[in-house]
Amino acid sequence: MSVAYPRKSITEKVFEKVGRYSYLSYLKNNSSSHSLRCDDESDDDYYEDGTMELVQIGAERTKNVLILMSDTGGGHRASAEAIRDAFRMEFGDEYRIFVKDVWKEYTGWPLNDMERSYKFMVKHVQLWKVAFHSTSPRWIHSVYLAAIAAYYAKEVEAGLMEYKPDIIISVHPLMQHIPLWVLKWQGLQKKVIFVTVITDLNTCHPTWFHPGVNRCYCPSQEVAKRALLDGLEESQIRVFGLPIRPTFARAVLSKDQLREELEMDPDLPAVLLMGGGEGMGPVKETGRALGETLFDKELGKPIGQLIIICGRNKNLASTLQTDEWKIPVKVRGFETQMEKWMGACDCIITKAGPGTIAEALIRGLPIILNDYIPGQEKGNVPYVVDNGAGVFTRSSKETARIVAEWFSTKTDELKMMSENALKLAQPEAVFDIVKDIHDLACQREACSPQMVVKIIVDKLWCFEARYHLRGSNSFHPPDHHGYSLNFLSSLKATTFPNLGLYYEGLLDQRPSWFVGNKYSFGACSCRDRSSFDVERCFVDEEGITKACGCPLLPLKSHIKGPAPVSDQDRTDIVDEAITFFRANVFFRNFDVKSSADKLLIYLTFYINVALKRLGGCRTLAEGTKAIINLGLEKVPVPGEPSFPFPGLFPLPQSPQEAELLRNYLKQIREEASGRLLSVAYRPNGTPNKWWLAFAKRKFMNIILPS
Repeated sequence: MSVAYPRKSITEKVFEKVGRYSYLSYLKNNSSSHSLRCDDESDDDYYEDGTMELVQIGAERTKNVLILMSDTGGGHRASAEAIRDAFRMEFGDEYRIFVKDVWKEYTGWPLNDMERSYKFMVKHVQLWKVAFHSTSPRWIHSVYLAAIAAYYAKEVEAGLMEYKPDIIISVHPLMQHIPLWVLKWQGLQKKVIFVTVITDLNTCHPTWFHPGVNRCYCPSQEVAKRALLDGLEESQIRVFGLPIRPTFARAVLSKDQLREELEMDPDLPAVLLMGGGEGMGPVKETGRALGETLFDKELGKPIGQLIIICGRNKNLASTLQTDEWKIPVKVRGFETQMEKWMGACDCIITKAGPGTIAEALIRGLPIILNDYIPGQEKGNVPYVVDNGAGVFTRSSKETARIVAEWFSTKTDELKMMSENALKLAQPEAVFDIVKDIHDLACQREACSPQMVVKIIVDKLWCFEARYHLRGSNSFHPPDHHGYSLNFLSSLKATTFPNLGLYYEGLLDQRPSWFVGNKYSFGACSCRDRSSFDVERCFVDEEGITKACGCPLLPLKSHIKGPAPVSDQDRTDIVDEAITFFRANVFFRNFDVKSSADKLLIYLTFYINVALKRLGGCRTLAEGTKAIINLGLEKVPVPGEPSFPFPGLFPLPQSPQEAELLRNYLKQIREEASGRLLSVAYRPNGTPNKWWLAFAKRKFMNIILPS
């Protein structure tokens, strides 16, 4: 009896012959071919089979982000650099960003010659049109990508592994399939986050879509629909817009100030004429037509001014600079501050490049499209025209006539199109993209074995601290009782066999509240319980005012409220709640021995609520705003429906007692919020993942409101 096996695809058959490849052995045998660009990184993070080893648990390691792009058109590099700049602005040194053309640097023909081939084909647009549409069917591009991979997979693998990426971002349609296959061979698909950022606004090639990505960021709903048709799940797709340089999303000078800085006429309306980064299209003809049309012969003066951006086309710039103009004209070469020139103008003439369109929409510029590249740019024309943000014409004279009317008799139409452009604009797209990628990275870490073991070890340290406070007069490491090391050894052997020995270093990484052989609690440290005033204060309730059975314990606080003021060098109940939160949050039951324990339960719950509010805040400023909003909410007391622990405290006997407890809880919540921010965010204002990861915990199995 024969057994029928599933037929293998052409791609699988080709890659069976390629096989797995060791990055380290490749570098040893080809050290002269490629020089390492990450000299500060050692090869110790990789095993001999080429897979990455797990870094030491709990280490605050800078993550490597590799952005794959190619200079086939200016949009891919512009998007890559926009993402790089947004990462730096949002997260500082938390990520190390590499923008690389791996094809050009590591492979051979035809991949390393794509830039020159692309420029040749777009100058002969019929060639590009045939190439674009003939490779669109999946069976065709799957075959040719598999064939290319059969030749260059080893080189691509070396290029990727050189940068040891934690996150790979592709901003080019030909940089999905082969890198994902390489990650699969290396067993890194579940360790390295791979996302695609599509840089075509409306019409795009099918090679953009690969079901193996973690995220596919689409610039429009039309592209998102195409992604669904090509096999991606809704959970993989996000529609944020096209990533544009962060300077476009930030406040700029007013139009008058920009014109003064750029030495433009302050009174005349201005039109911006562009031909992309290469100065392509009918720029010269359109510029000369505008020079004639924007001059009013009857009045003998200009009705507008013209700015021409020639890009890298030096011949075009030289020709236009020698012309005699009747109107104010500025001829510029390649510009790096387009946000200023766009901010100083009133409309724009350009080909249908997605990046320029997105930038113009952000600045609210009505757009005259005068050309497009068949294939990926064709759909951009109806996107602009159908949404009332511009017009399309290939005629230079017609273009000049439209601009002249906008600047004279049809100013209302110009204003309406400007408003429509602003409605389409998505200035925060690049920040939304990097924040979502950061969220992916945090989720991956929160679910990783390293994170789980770190939480457990932190908990064991807390057990040791409590053991020490209960009467031990000397510090004992976690293996004193034999349970810590034995437990982790068992955990390694059964649950996480791939962790290696990296958890062991954690047992020597004492939390910050362990100092030498003493247990340090805030500014107070002790070797025996008798000298620990705060602990005695929590247990001894004589002289402590109560409201609804809740002790109004002293606080190191300048916030107005009924709590007695504690000495600044002592540890109060808020210190204890925050210090032991990450251990206590795992418990579902507590042995309540005093009313102070009840207050500790309440504070632990509140910290859990506050962390959930901070979960989506990626900067200290956002977190502070969220905490302030939480503080403005009404504080419930026992007997009210929203109080989280019915029966924890007795009901108030009078309105005065209820108000006293409400004011105390409000004061202690505000104090806890302020101190929580100092541990939930690092000094540079970025989130501390070892705290915000606990936002998903359910304290005592209570479901928290969003």
